[in-house]
Amino acid sequence: MKNKIIIFSALLFSLSSFAELDRKGNGGDGVVCYDDQKNILSVTLLDLYERSLGREMGNATSWQQKLQYVLNNINEYDYFRGKLYEKWLTEFDNEASFRDGIELSDISDSNHITIPKGCKIEQLAIQIEPKFEGDFRYTINNDLWSHMDAENRAGLILHEFVYREAIGYNHQDSISTRFLTAYFIANRLKNKNDKERFEFYKNANFLKMSVVMNAQWLEIKLGHFEINEWTNKEFIVWHNTKFFQTNKLEEAYLSDGFFKADNDVFYPGYGLTNFYENEKVSYSKQLIPKEIKYGNLNLILKSNIDNNTVEYFFDENGKISHLKFSDNFSGWNTHPSSKFSIENISPFESFSIESGFDSIYFNSNKTVAKIIFNYSSSISTTYKNKKIKVSDFKEVKFDYEIKDVVFFPDTYNRWETKVKINDQDLKLKFDTISIKNIFENPNFESLKFEGSSNSHWQTQQKAYDFPNKLLIISYSKN
Repeated sequence: MKNKIIIFSALLFSLSSFAELDRKGNGGDGVVCYDDQKNILSVTLLDLYERSLGREMGNATSWQQKLQYVLNNINEYDYFRGKLYEKWLTEFDNEASFRDGIELSDISDSNHITIPKGCKIEQLAIQIEPKFEGDFRYTINNDLWSHMDAENRAGLILHEFVYREAIGYNHQDSISTRFLTAYFIANRLKNKNDKERFEFYKNANFLKMSVVMNAQWLEIKLGHFEINEWTNKEFIVWHNTKFFQTNKLEEAYLSDGFFKADNDVFYPGYGLTNFYENEKVSYSKQLIPKEIKYGNLNLILKSNIDNNTVEYFFDENGKISHLKFSDNFSGWNTHPSSKFSIENISPFESFSIESGFDSIYFNSNKTVAKIIFNYSSSISTTYKNKKIKVSDFKEVKFDYEIKDVVFFPDTYNRWETKVKINDQDLKLKFDTISIKNIFENPNFESLKFEGSSNSHWQTQQKAYDFPNKLLIISYSKN
């Protein structure tokens, strides 16, 4: 009775172990060759057997060093992928289980063609997504592992990393994984240009790659998944990635991360980005961030509307020329938690805007030059602790040459006020004014104006009648 219990317990352990290994997973295959007595003669990674592309793995003797050599090569042309695999390598020891005396369930994902006589395809490793405490991501047949040389061991672990990425792209077999693994080991991508590597990854259905633009690494997304509403199956939608005739990147979707332009950091988010031929960013479309800081502009934004976007337009020196906000943005500024401020607009001390804006333009020194609004808007500003409320305009221009502005209330007409700008007295209707350039020279020889109703200006030198409402209080020396 005792012997039966022992046998029964051992059987349970065996069934439990194989049930664990039989969970749905993916893994690397090897070509295992035997002699007539069924002794193992050699174990070759299927990826390396299928494609005789050569092996560039350095002179080190350990598989870890050989794999790191390959990852160093990848880092030279595909930085983010290389760093991702390096991260997985540092985690490998804690995620791998080497098992003796087992036969891993065959994963029918290799779709291989031929094998040598006296050899057969065997499962070297299986990987699963850990679900429970104590789960291992990688389970490796140690009996076969012990017959592999350092290069094949390094190749197997690289295969597992490549396949781990491929699983995230819903690959149904390991053909593309073996294809990439062999190319990585042979270092065949090193001398390919950006366009060639793009076509290589796209052909293999890998959806990311790294490029160097303006001395910085960027990761681009080649496509994304959508679900067919009829079949409920996912399919790849390829992005419109473009290249110049020089084979350098012209347009792409950037992955989450950041890029630099003129030492300022930007986070793509939405991703669509264009480049000049000098490799600097020319355009980037992003989801509206919580905060935009640039030059003397500081926007803190909040909205309940999803998918609002902002478009960044850059000049060839990497500076922002202007921002363009999506149509839905008009409602953002009405939220109490949203703040709009522009610093160092002498002599005005603060700004707040009560309705949405369409575009913000910048000077070459990164100061705000102009704001265009979606519709007639209101603005509040402060000058020498005096609050000024301005309304009913669609555009504001900023002049940084004003030295002094003094407002004198008119006791006879509450709708008029006396304004002194740089010691020049003016009188104007004060129901609608804003900050724009109207004086072309210190002598007030010409004026600019915009608006929709009648106003009257008077200086000590000359009186001017205008058919439109004046929207500008600003003085320029030039």
